[in-house]
Formats: sequence, structure tokens, C-alpha cells
Amino acid sequence: MSAQQPQHAAIGDDIAALALIARPALNIAVWRRLLPLCLRHFAQAMAEQAEQDVCFWLDAKQDAGPAARHAFAAAGWPAGIGSQAMAADIAQLTKAMRKAGSGKHLHVDLRCVQTNACRYYHTDRLHLRLLCSYVGPGTEWIPDDAADRSMLGKGMNAAVLRDPARLQHLQTGWAALLKGDGDHGRRGIVHRSPPLQPGQRRLVLTIDEPGPHLPD
Repeated sequence: MSAQQPQHAAIGDDIAALALIARPALNIAVWRRLLPLCLRHFAQAMAEQAEQDVCFWLDAKQDAGPAARHAFAAAGWPAGIGSQAMAADIAQLTKAMRKAGSGKHLHVDLRCVQTNACRYYHTDRLHLRLLCSYVGPGTEWIPDDAADRSMLGKGMNAAVLRDPARLQHLQTGWAALLKGDGDHGRRGIVHRSPPLQPGQRRLVLTIDEPGPHLPD
């Protein structure tokens, strides 16, 4: 992170920073944090095995903790301190996301990433997204005044990023809420998955709140 915080970003060392994404002027909110050891160990084990994604839908009143534990069991992960810590973290982040958005329906996805499939800068075609990389590098994002939105979708990262010195990086374990183009006047935060070296892996949590359909 650069020392100068963009005006459209909220960055803090407490989970309360995530709730600030509700402000109309903001399109990204970041919670800088250090993951507990048991959670890091469990996340590393998941990244190394990479056998099955853990994903599920939540309705407006559904508790994410039990849903996550059920999903872990269905994916073959035994109950233990690690899976309990991960389920509790997902529940905590889901609660924070619901405070910031409508929270009517959320899609939770925890998966191992080994490719550079999402390597181009883009904005999300949804309302709100939470991202956290438990293992490996975190998402890259560009301050609004350093991004050329007219070049999005053309497969030319260098043309989108006007000033490489302004590029921002989420660190491992940090949680961020990102606005997409849905309901936000198409001013979603410009971002991409970080490039991976051969053999490098990420374990990434994504929680999505879909927005209205956007025409192509």
C-alpha cells in the first residue's frame, strides 16, 4: 500500500473499516489483519491438497458458520480446530458484508487458484464482492485516478494502469469489500488477480452479492 490513501478507499486495521464501503464515494474498503496460526495452517493444508472447492449460497437470515462447517464436511474436511476457525472467519466476514450491503442472497466460494485466468484488469459485473487470500498474494487494485477505464476489456493491462507506481496490493489475510458496476454508476473498483509464478498457489475466499443484470 502506498502512504497516500485514495479518497475512494477506506483502509483500516479493524473490521469496522469494511462497513465504510456503504459510503457512496467509496468503491473499496480494506481490513488489514494478521491471520491466527491455526487458520493459516488449515488454509495452507487446503491450498496444498486442492481437491475440491467449498461453495454454498446463503439466504438473508442464514448463519454462515453452520453452512460453512456443513460445506467443509461435504468436501471431506474433518471437523477440527482448523475447519472451525475457517468457518468462524467466513461467518465474521459474511456478517460484515451484510452490514454494508443488502445481504439478501450471498454466494460463498473458497477455492485454490493455480492459474492466471483472471489476469486482466476489470470491474465486477455485480453489486458487491468480498475477497480474502488466505494463502498466496492478494488482489491488485488501481486507484480511480490511475486507471484508464476506456481501455478495460481490451486485454492490455499496461494501457489500463496509467501509473505503475500507484498500483495497490492486498496482502495475504487482508479482507476487502469491492464495489462492482451494479447499482454504482459503473464505477466499480478496477482490479485483477495477482500473477502467479510456476507452482505458486492461492487459497481465495470470494463472497458475492449479485446486483442487477448489466447489458453487454
